[in-house]
Amino acid sequence: MMKLIKIPEHTPDEESIYPSLMHCTAQGYEIIKSLCTGFTLSQRNYNLSIVSSTLKTIGDLAALTPSQVEEFPFITPKVVQVRRHLRKYEASLFSDIFCEIVLVRNKTQG
Repeated sequence: MMKLIKIPEHTPDEESIYPSLMHCTAQGYEIIKSLCTGFTLSQRNYNLSIVSSTLKTIGDLAALTPSQVEEFPFITPKVVQVRRHLRKYEASLFSDIFCEIVLVRNKTQG
């Protein structure tokens, strides 16, 4: 039987873990999968199914507060790992956008 994770409500004094990605609607499965590594295969699959049923998008993950992150079965240190993975994701977005700009500029100039 799958255990559901009850996410505690935001408290007024806690900020989201990564505010700049809170509204991102991209699927978060790959990041969540990497946050669930370091366990045995069966435990990893179980953890992944629990987390994936609660968090669907990058924005869902980014909107969590530090105390909410601690509720999930992620590799430790949990908050540091989640921020690191979200930072890498955000950097890849900027890299992709930059490459698109360069391609468009080259096509219009060539």
